[in-house]
Amino acid sequence: MKPILLIGGHGVTGRKTAQQLRLRHPHVPLAIAGRNLATAQTFADELGNAVAYAADISGNVPNLGLPHGAFSAMAVFLMDETGDALRFASDHAIPYVAVTGGAFEMGLQFAIGMHAMDDCSVTIASNWFCGGALMAILALCGELSSVEAVTAGIVIDRNDGPSGPATRADFERILGTCTSMPLRAHGIYKWVTGEAGKADYIGTGGRNLEGTPAVSVDAVAIGAATGARDVAVLETWGASLSWLEERLSSDEIVIEACGTARDGSRVVLRQEVVAPRDTAPITAITIAMLLDGAAGLSSGVPLAPGIYTAERALDPAKAAVWMKQAGVRFGPVSVCSA
Repeated sequence: MKPILLIGGHGVTGRKTAQQLRLRHPHVPLAIAGRNLATAQTFADELGNAVAYAADISGNVPNLGLPHGAFSAMAVFLMDETGDALRFASDHAIPYVAVTGGAFEMGLQFAIGMHAMDDCSVTIASNWFCGGALMAILALCGELSSVEAVTAGIVIDRNDGPSGPATRADFERILGTCTSMPLRAHGIYKWVTGEAGKADYIGTGGRNLEGTPAVSVDAVAIGAATGARDVAVLETWGASLSWLEERLSSDEIVIEACGTARDGSRVVLRQEVVAPRDTAPITAITIAMLLDGAAGLSSGVPLAPGIYTAERALDPAKAAVWMKQAGVRFGPVSVCSA
């Protein structure tokens, strides 16, 4: 089998993704690529059944500096600002997964992706945790026959150490460029500033938390997928409950979905999802799922050429099962009358 190419695969998220793929598919070869060949080679040697390449997506480097294009899928763990990585995927018909970018950057990614979609699948995962939060939210909404409103609070806990340089650069670029974030209110998609969109929600353990609208496209995706007329995805940077209680960092997703149950009653469903950063890195788990689908590792059929978002590339119910198997904790669903 042709290896899966991870450009930036020796960074923090790239390493965790490679490890998740190795756990799920121990016999699938991996190609770890980046500017620092020595670092990539060291990590490839640690993984086993992996090769290392020097790669450069900054522009004007033929074939990104890679010796060939024989890969079953590829993910790029930094912003493809030149579009060269996607052009490489198109030239060699490699299923492509983009794992960076804010909601406002999807227009650029789609415009470039339109020129590759006849040759390969192009998955743009500009979501929190590359679609991990969205999968949990849509899986819960799937318990309802219709959905009226969704609120999700996401706690991003980095007390155990900062994100890698590519992730930090991503947020610096996004927050420095776009000061408004998307939500849906009374059926209207709109952009609001962080201050204007601030709201309180009940976090894990009954904590009162304040969140600002997420920089991701999740609110739009939830509205489009469920028909909910009111959608807010709030992000809170701070300590998770597990950090406060055990000094173990976790990313947390608290979901409340209001709608009609299958028996016709109006209800509010609530669920807490906790992803320990050390043992169940939810971003890496989701990217591994996207690459699995793109390459057809589990299905035996690669994702057909075209442009996809996370919710079109993954099945939420199946993704939730995968995340549970990987160690993400899905709490019980509470039900109360609306």
